Amino acid sequence: TSCKYCRSFCSKPEVLIIGSSREFSGIDPKHPCFGKARVFNAAIPAQPYTESKAILNSLFLKNAIPKQVVFGMLFENSQIGKSVPVDYSLDNFLPTQKYKLLVSLSTLESSLKTIGRNLVGSNSYIEKNGFATAERMAELNGSSQRRYFTESEKGYLSDQPCNFTLTDNFDNSSSPTPMQELRKAVETVYRMKSDMKIIIGPSHARQWEIIQVGKHW
Repeated sequence: TSCKYCRSFCSKPEVLIIGSSREFSGIDPKHPCFGKARVFNAAIPAQPYTESKAILNSLFLKNAIPKQVVFGMLFENSQIGKSVPVDYSLDNFLPTQKYKLLVSLSTLESSLKTIGRNLVGSNSYIEKNGFATAERMAELNGSSQRRYFTESEKGYLSDQPCNFTLTDNFDNSSSPTPMQELRKAVETVYRMKSDMKIIIGPSHARQWEIIQVGKHW
């Protein structure tokens, strides 16, 4: 994932797509609506607003300002204490991170695996522009939509704290709320003076029912 961000920063895209899995596998940078613009999809499954904010801030500091930002918002990101991707780290946005990756054993291991997959004709499901087709992801995961729903519902009904809030204040949290982080991300786009398109991803009625049953409102 960190290598994906490095590519987005190096290519200085004219259009940047950020968000979670729906944008990751749902918005194709090669779609005709973008014309001939350089487009990079920096969305990642389960991307928290904190990470979206960090991506935008890094581009702003590097003066790699896109003309347009397509920002995907998802209801699930309004969860207090939401678990973040295993590879999420603010270190990914440090100027020295690309050098650390060059001397990293895990990077070497991943590179060897990639070479091996290429030799047998199994390419990465992530294209150079950061996009992953939904069909390819489903093929790799070997999961059906029914299974995705079931796993999501189990998570909502588990013993883990699961609280959703669409406000700036939350009594039981000392860290910034998702809405506060989202506000800072939007403020960064305003400082960039980029055209901003906000997409609010739909949620299924089953999700609302499960959250209600689990008393997570």
